[in-house]
Amino acid sequence: MSDAAVRRAAKFGDEYHPLWITPQELEERIRKLRKESSNIPVALRLRVEIHRNRSLGARSQSPSSLDQISKQIENFSKAGVDRLLVEFDLDKDASSWNEDVKSFANGIIKSFP
Repeated sequence: MSDAAVRRAAKFGDEYHPLWITPQELEERIRKLRKESSNIPVALRLRVEIHRNRSLGARSQSPSSLDQISKQIENFSKAGVDRLLVEFDLDKDASSWNEDVKSFANGIIKSFP
């Protein structure tokens, strides 16, 4: 994202929602947002895929275990994310999708206070 795009988000946005970004890149963009005197919340979408081996994978950096995904979420939180939007594969049947959501809830959400 260019500096001009960050300035536009700071001036006109009600929430900053970057895509395909690392925690380090996000931290730098948030620093630029705050430099523009913007206190808009920062949201991040994390695509979660359940692989055949039943481990979770997040698209942005492809962690392959629950511990790796928890660590990735923790790194984004430390970088300044206010909200995490979790996206699951909608091409699956309802039963598989429901199982994926339960796996995420039991393996990830419960690990955070």
